[in-house]
Amino acid sequence: QHENSPFSIKAVVQHLTPDHIGKLERAIPALMKGEELHTSVSFMNALDSAIHIHWLNPETKEEVLVSNIHPGSVEVHTTH
Repeated sequence: QHENSPFSIKAVVQHLTPDHIGKLERAIPALMKGEELHTSVSFMNALDSAIHIHWLNPETKEEVLVSNIHPGSVEVHTTH
């Protein structure tokens, strides 16, 4: 997929603030360990096309579309 290519990821990561990076550094290990984590997450689309945010239903393992974020837009979602 083009959306997860190193080029696409670089386009997003370069816009993260130190605060965003710190939150990611705390959240990713907690999520990988299966720990319950309540936080908000900001998605900023620095690409030329819309991005699609999904969550994984823990019971069915089905991807569920949460949002379509248009180029230049930022959305904040609360998650756990």
